[in-house]
Amino acid sequence: MQLKTIDDLRDDDILWILGQAENYRLGATVPPKFTETVVGLVFLDASLRTHFGFASAVARLGGTSISVADRRANDVSACESIQDTLRVACGYSDIVVARLKEPFPLIESNPGVHLINGGDRGPRQEHPTQALIDLFALRRSSKPLDELVVALVGDLRMRAARSLLALLRRFPPKRILAVTSSALMDAAECAADSAANIEYGGMLDVLEADFIYMIGIPNGAIPDEERSSFRLTRELLNRLSPEAIVLSPMPIIDEIHSEARRDRRMQFLQQSDDGLYVRMSLIEFLVKASNRDEGR
Repeated sequence: MQLKTIDDLRDDDILWILGQAENYRLGATVPPKFTETVVGLVFLDASLRTHFGFASAVARLGGTSISVADRRANDVSACESIQDTLRVACGYSDIVVARLKEPFPLIESNPGVHLINGGDRGPRQEHPTQALIDLFALRRSSKPLDELVVALVGDLRMRAARSLLALLRRFPPKRILAVTSSALMDAAECAADSAANIEYGGMLDVLEADFIYMIGIPNGAIPDEERSSFRLTRELLNRLSPEAIVLSPMPIIDEIHSEARRDRRMQFLQQSDDGLYVRMSLIEFLVKASNRDEGR
């Protein structure tokens, strides 16, 4: 399986992964079948949570992870291609997780090894495992998902937001509210958002939300004065419902004011912690898929 986008998983696959993640969160015993599982971590772009999170998930399942942080190159040799780098990693692994500085490629000669996009770049960049972690956080609400108002604040073109929006179109909350700059909006994607009943609004509209997902906006993407208008401040936080929850794919740069970070409604670190269980569950799902294939 090549998990390049969140759409590479079926709805029932996603529900199984999130259900098993909840079992792990509640202390379920790890089955003794992962000791021979090798997971290659090919991280050619900066990462903390995804890299460390998968390494920890593999270790807690009893498997082995092998990390690569750069491609073969020296003074007389250019870098090996991404395709060859990933194909070689697949030859030594059962599962490969890759973070890339370019669009995730198709590995045509993948020898039955599962390949996971741990975040890529490009005009269609995605981060499918982060979307699973985000949906897991939303599903832990006391309300059913279809009764929630979810606000996404920041650059909707970023990989975590792109994958989450794709997932929310399949598992829709009551309302999806997008708060962003017109300079960061693609016309075709806005049309798709309209068809998916995604509403656009301003920062005051997040006061209606049960969950506020602070995406952030890259430095230089828009003028600093406009960029600062998409910041979650203490004043705005004081007007939020006491039951509202603030999430983030992290890292947080300045999209949440430092004084607001101490509020109990800031749940992004718990969201990050719970990512361990989602990654453990995803690995189990893929190992089971391999076992099913071998039994055919």
